[in-house]
Amino acid sequence: FPVTIDSPSKLTNILKVLGFEGGQAAEKLREIQDIARATRSPVDELAKIYQNTTMAPKELGASQEQILQFTKNVGLALAQQGGATISTRGALLQLAQAIGMGTVRAEEFNSLLEGGYPILVAAARGIEETGGSVMKLRQMMLAGELSSKKFFDAILSQSGNLEKTFGRTVPTLSQAVTVLRDPYRDWE
Repeated sequence: FPVTIDSPSKLTNILKVLGFEGGQAAEKLREIQDIARATRSPVDELAKIYQNTTMAPKELGASQEQILQFTKNVGLALAQQGGATISTRGALLQLAQAIGMGTVRAEEFNSLLEGGYPILVAAARGIEETGGSVMKLRQMMLAGELSSKKFFDAILSQSGNLEKTFGRTVPTLSQAVTVLRDPYRDWE
């Protein structure tokens, strides 16, 4: 992932636009960074998920704690794949859009199939009607019945399962490099 010297400033500015000022913005930056390190995920990508989720609070009815947990769950799910790839970045972008759109659509869903399958597995496990089936989750999406709220809540409900599965994974070299290349490391 490309890292630029102004990456921390960009995220701090995004946090300020979201209503976090001074120390609050720095605290949120640290929280997102902690999640990225704990899940061996790219900070910038998780920050986008956090940003889009925070921008849709009315639709989601989510607290800051739930938004942070959702962000962590996404990182935990992606760690099951063994690291970030080009398709993972695309899937995270589409996930961020799906959360902000109100309804999960085919473009977002298909991108998650390609680059973020464990996220879909978590969602399917969290929606009773699907019986844990990604295919039934897809049918629900095609019927226009997969709201962002339902998708968000489903992934949020899988915290325990995702933590347990993550605990069985072994860090990959690409995940270690992602953590080492963290543009926010040692930045205040």
